[in-house]
Parts: sequence; C-alpha cells; structure tokens
Amino acid sequence: MSFGTGGEPVRVSGRGVSWWQLRYAHLVAIRSWLLERGLAPASVNLHLVALRRVLKQCWRLGHLSGEDYQRAAAVPGVAGSRLPAGRALADRELAALLQHAPPVRRLGLATSPCSPPSTRPGTPERGASRKLG
Repeated sequence: MSFGTGGEPVRVSGRGVSWWQLRYAHLVAIRSWLLERGLAPASVNLHLVALRRVLKQCWRLGHLSGEDYQRAAAVPGVAGSRLPAGRALADRELAALLQHAPPVRRLGLATSPCSPPSTRPGTPERGASRKLG
C-alpha cells in the first residue's frame, strides 16, 4: 500500500513491473524514498529484504545475471531503531496517578489500589499465617 499526494491510501500492485530490470541504483533510490516518507528503519529493511528476494528469484529464473543480482542485493539496510511510544514512569509519578485512581470494588468492599495491604479489608497482615479450615 502506498499513499497519494493527499495522504490517502492508494492500492499499488507489482503486476506488470519488470523486476529483473531493477539495479543497485534503483534499490538505493527506493531506500531513500522510504526513509523520506518517514518509515521506521525496520520497515525500510523489510521492504529491502522483499526486493532482494524478488531479485533472487529473477536470477534463478535466468532473467538477471549473477553480477547484477549481487550488486543490487548489496544495498545496505538502514541502521537504527525507534523508541517505543510513551515513557517509563518514575515511582513518584506512578504513586501520584494511583492516588487519583477510582476505588476498586471487590466483594462489596471499596478499597484503593494504592492502599497498603495492612489497611485493606480482608487482607492478612504481612507475615501472618492463614488457617485453612
């Protein structure tokens, strides 16, 4: 899938493309274009792997010389990574969020998720043993 000039999705097909005519310069241009579009390094590398595999099949079928295939397949991948969305919360930030969380209702008892276990109704003290009847 690709995107048109207005950002709307446009269906793209590889049908009718002369894949065996792709060379090193084409793959470098495709790599640059994908980076300019803002794709993540892993996404760009995924596209490059797919193109390399198509070119390998073209070589196996005799449509591409071994030298042209090796040259085109030598296009380097993109190094780098993206940070995951969001960030880790510091302990004090997490505690502040939990202070404002609504109480949890369990078995008809209202408790706060940030209450220490000793203040929650029905919770044994730390270190206390429970007797099974």
